[in-house]
Amino acid sequence: MEWPGHVDIPPEYPDAADLPPRMHFLEPAVLQREAEAAGLRVLRCDFIPRPYYPKHLVWDGRESAGLLAQRLR
Repeated sequence: MEWPGHVDIPPEYPDAADLPPRMHFLEPAVLQREAEAAGLRVLRCDFIPRPYYPKHLVWDGRESAGLLAQRLR
């Protein structure tokens, strides 16, 4: 899939009150692909751990994805 990871959170989901109505679980590979397609030079792209999130929302260090990129002139 071109855009894997899109999830609509159903209201009956046990943690729905702690989450937005929809989320996109973006992986670094997809984030990097799109940044490069937009003409950016990717300096770093990886998962970001969020140990301070509520315990039921913490996984294994893959809570977020982040990108550091540079615009090419």
